[in-house]
Order: sequence, then C-alpha cells, then structure tokens
Amino acid sequence: MLYSEYRLLGLSPNAHIVTLYRPLLIERGILGSRDLIHQSDGATVRVAGQVVMYQSPPTAKGHHFLALEDEFGMMNVIVRPDIYAQYSQVIRNSPILVVEGQVQRRGNITNLVAYKYLHLKI
Repeated sequence: MLYSEYRLLGLSPNAHIVTLYRPLLIERGILGSRDLIHQSDGATVRVAGQVVMYQSPPTAKGHHFLALEDEFGMMNVIVRPDIYAQYSQVIRNSPILVVEGQVQRRGNITNLVAYKYLHLKI
C-alpha cells in the first residue's frame, strides 16, 4: 500500500517511506534524525532520508543546503562546492539519500557537513 501511495501521489498520508528501509539502515549503522541530534560535535556518521528541501543561494559561495526527512524528523545537510560537483547526480536522483559526513553543532542546531553520498542498495 505504501509503495502504491508513493507511486501515485509522490507521498504517503500514512507511514513515511524511510520506515520501510529502517531495518536495513540499522543493520548498516546508518542513523536517523533522532540519533543524529545525540552525536557529538565532530563525529563522523552516516544518515539517510528523503530530500525534501534543496537550496543553493547565490550568496552561499557555491555551498548547497539539503533537508533530509525520515520518519522521526528533519536533518540539515551542508554540501561544499567540491562535494556537490562530485556527487550532484546522486544528490539529485536518489529517492533515499545516504550521507556520510561530520556533525557540526552550534548551540541547539545540529548540521551534517557532507563529504560522501551513497546510493541505498537494497
């Protein structure tokens, strides 16, 4: 049912699509949004989610900004220009994005500074 809703509507009014992948993600040590907020500044982690927002403001000196969503919440991802150039096709075309990067904590804000993108292989 969930697959049919996503295929037809592009979203599901019921469960989040990442819920279907959670057992595989846990098995591979890939964190969700509720786990990311508990990681220490500078930690290297992998997270996964659906891209729900993408920005590349002209004032950001080539940096790109993503918001990934999973069944628990949102994750902010910062993409440096060189990393975007290397992984732009993966970022733009993967329905579920796996991001490896370094946790950046500033007060109550947690970001992930990306340095690698992976296709989720099932």
